[in-house]
Amino acid sequence: MSSTIHGYPTVSHLVLLAPAEAAAAFDVMILDPAVATDLIPAGSLRRAQPSGYAALRALPATLRLSGRRRAIEVILELLPWSDHRSELAIWTSRRPHLFVARDINNYENAAARTLATLAGLIEARCSDRPSDSVAHKVVHQSRHHRRNQIGVP
Repeated sequence: MSSTIHGYPTVSHLVLLAPAEAAAAFDVMILDPAVATDLIPAGSLRRAQPSGYAALRALPATLRLSGRRRAIEVILELLPWSDHRSELAIWTSRRPHLFVARDINNYENAAARTLATLAGLIEARCSDRPSDSVAHKVVHQSRHHRRNQIGVP
């Protein structure tokens, strides 16, 4: 009797950024060499502005598994989780036949590692750039107000 499993599970990772902010950073960070260790783009990046729970970004790619000579075709997606959070997900575009549970574990580990790396890069990119947050505006306004009080243009 065969223990063949038909397909891989979807693996996802929560990103601590609003969907629009995460989408802008995703467009840049998807090409980072740290992500390319396990995930190689295999098609065009699809951008969308959907309503509801639909992908903001989708990228066909191949996911390298440790111990396997070939990669598995997957889709990487960025989805809205809430108004303040986003979700990265990897799922298979094809349903390969697996013969051992080790292959499922390799897939899950490679997908989770890739998503954690990409999420970290996206969050770091957004935290490094100047923010339009209320705190930033208050500090800027305070400095401007202080300059006007002492007569500095």
